[in-house]
Amino acid sequence: MLWILTVALFLPSALYTWTMMWAYGCILISVGRCRGAAKMVLSLLVYMVFSILLVAAMFLVLGVVDGAKLAFREDIAYMIFFMACFGLSTIPGIKYFRSRFLKDLQDLGYFKRR
Repeated sequence: MLWILTVALFLPSALYTWTMMWAYGCILISVGRCRGAAKMVLSLLVYMVFSILLVAAMFLVLGVVDGAKLAFREDIAYMIFFMACFGLSTIPGIKYFRSRFLKDLQDLGYFKRR
């Protein structure tokens, strides 16, 4: 039951991640129009807040599901499953971010081309 509940809670997490990626892209485009140190400082602040909020979904699932913390610490198979669910829930948001924002952000100086 714990495994099914974990998957069920990571499904809405995919929507949350997609929303976070959309907000991150929109905010970076706005910040990218600034010049000099302001752009760098604001970008760093946006990145820090985004990182915290993105990982918060993982800790939220650990806090909501009864027994998840204990299973995460003691069962390596559940830990791998949990991390895989988290990783898979980020894929839709990352794909959307790449298709919608990456080119514009590269033009503004973020995410340099290789």
